[in-house]
Amino acid sequence: MYRLIECLTQEHHYGLLALATLICLTGSCLTALIARRLMCTAGMRKRFQMFLAALIGGATIWSTHFLAMLAYEPGFPHSYDPFLTTLTLFVAVIGLLGSMTALGQMSSPVNFTLGGIAFGTTVSVMHYLGMTAYQLPGVLDWDMTTVHASVLFGCLFGIASFHRFIHPVTSYCWLGGALFMVLSICSMHFVGMTAFTFELSPLVEVPPKVMSDTTLGIFICGVTGILFIIGFISLNIEAGADNDARTMIEQNASIHALTGLPNRDALTQELTRCQSLLRLDKGHQAQTSRDIPTRWA
Repeated sequence: MYRLIECLTQEHHYGLLALATLICLTGSCLTALIARRLMCTAGMRKRFQMFLAALIGGATIWSTHFLAMLAYEPGFPHSYDPFLTTLTLFVAVIGLLGSMTALGQMSSPVNFTLGGIAFGTTVSVMHYLGMTAYQLPGVLDWDMTTVHASVLFGCLFGIASFHRFIHPVTSYCWLGGALFMVLSICSMHFVGMTAFTFELSPLVEVPPKVMSDTTLGIFICGVTGILFIIGFISLNIEAGADNDARTMIEQNASIHALTGLPNRDALTQELTRCQSLLRLDKGHQAQTSRDIPTRWA
């Protein structure tokens, strides 16, 4: 615990750390909103939403990791392997696609467990693969007990997050799922950051940087921002299409198929509306008594 506090308070730049947390929270909320829709869609729409959730969630994990790494201040020259840095993004997206498939396609009552474990495992694989992209003038010595603990934290909070999507108690349970998703990503990352000690070695050379830390940070924020905008627009289009479909169904249910006139269901809805008006304002009583005979004569 002391090592974790020291890592957070002494070895990181607070501004970049706050930015990484904000992106993690925003991306987790978007992923949670998309993931909960997997329960009520089917066919091509469900497959599209699984891919979209994987894309947004994978970008969230990837950007959170590397922004937090940019916030990390080891006190030594360092650089990032461009190939491995890019590869980790694809690993995160593919892993999230697997977890969303387990969440949305499997009919097992424990699909949230399998999905949550897949989510936590994806965060862990992406983190430690990303650490191999972090090049320092020395060797990292890993404490495997702490490594295993970090993976366990990621999986447990991942299971809790996916449980909220499958078994919501209220319409706001997706917020709980998003919060557990943030905890899965952040706890795994920062516990993992305490799992190594660094030993300087004259035999290890740090290759020159392909891009500066500032340029890399701008690149990460740019890629993530574009994906978040795509996710937000897609989510709004989906919600709008659902609302239009629901309105059309309600209208068709209130119209007689042969005559095109309002049917008994429409009359029931109108009477319910009028009763609500009467309870709120007695002044509507006279107007209501005139409207009903006119509209339903």
